[in-house]
Amino acid sequence: MEYTIQYFKARKTITISINPQGEVIIRAPQNTSTKYIESLVEKKSTWINKKLDYYKRLRKPLKKTYTSGDNYLLFGKDYKLVLIEDLTSSVEVLSNTLIIRTKHIDDYISVKNALNDFYIVTANDYLAKRAAELFTIFNHYNLPLPPVHILKMRGKWGLCTARNEIKLNRDLIKVPKECIDYVIFHEFCHLLEKNHQQGFYTLLARFVSNWKLLRKQLQDYGIATLD
Repeated sequence: MEYTIQYFKARKTITISINPQGEVIIRAPQNTSTKYIESLVEKKSTWINKKLDYYKRLRKPLKKTYTSGDNYLLFGKDYKLVLIEDLTSSVEVLSNTLIIRTKHIDDYISVKNALNDFYIVTANDYLAKRAAELFTIFNHYNLPLPPVHILKMRGKWGLCTARNEIKLNRDLIKVPKECIDYVIFHEFCHLLEKNHQQGFYTLLARFVSNWKLLRKQLQDYGIATLD
């Protein structure tokens, strides 16, 4: 079994974590012996393999055909795709359906592009506005509103850079809104607490009391982590 060991001077305990990409990460005190870590991994192998299998299933999504009847996520809810042939192009959400009007309903690329454009526009609009709204709740510290960038990110739901810029994965609009809020608050907390130490989680809990539950819920969507 492959795994990565990260040593920390201040750490007193050993933890084993598996991220949605299927990476096994061991965090241990600096003087922990390799032999001891190997024995611990062997002891926990059943649990580790169970987690690896779980994330492997999540990373194997059903192939989309971009035809009527496909299901697509928006804010954690499945919407059934309905294609309507029309001279003008548009995308709208109506009840439990995602309706795409286009001249080329049989053109896989045209439908895919229309859907991707809809996701991009929706993400740019919702995530930027929501970040600004939540910052008014967060900002008891006289901080300026950080730049917020919405973009396609691989392997991360969000990131706070060393220059205090917030980056949000536009695929966040596919997860429930409460999970989106959790990600945004998580990155805001990094403006004050750069590392995932106890002070960070104490601060996060002031704004998202059920952050552990939401983190678990977010992990069920696979593909990404938080920094």
